[in-house]
Amino acid sequence: MSNTDENDYLKTVVNVYDLSWRSAKVKLQKSLAPKFRSSVTQLTKWLNSIHKSRRATTRMRNSGKLLKDLRRVHANNRQNDKKLRRIKAAKELFRKNNPNITDYDKESLL
Repeated sequence: MSNTDENDYLKTVVNVYDLSWRSAKVKLQKSLAPKFRSSVTQLTKWLNSIHKSRRATTRMRNSGKLLKDLRRVHANNRQNDKKLRRIKAAKELFRKNNPNITDYDKESLL
């Protein structure tokens, strides 16, 4: 993220804090209303989550650990994708009663 993006983000955060949280939530709720009904509690959780995520990313970037963390997250995502592909393949083999997998217990594999 460039310095201008950080500055824009900080301005946005300051503007949100300048508005009262209540009015920000009400405005957001009204803008979402035609397509999505959300509670004030749900909006509060979303706003807090977004702010926390951005704050944590900025802190990691400033400490120089962001790239290492992104590599870790990417590796974990790839591992999870691989696991999901294997489960999907095993389910398909069980569904087709494949002779290579019929000797295994379905519950223990999945």
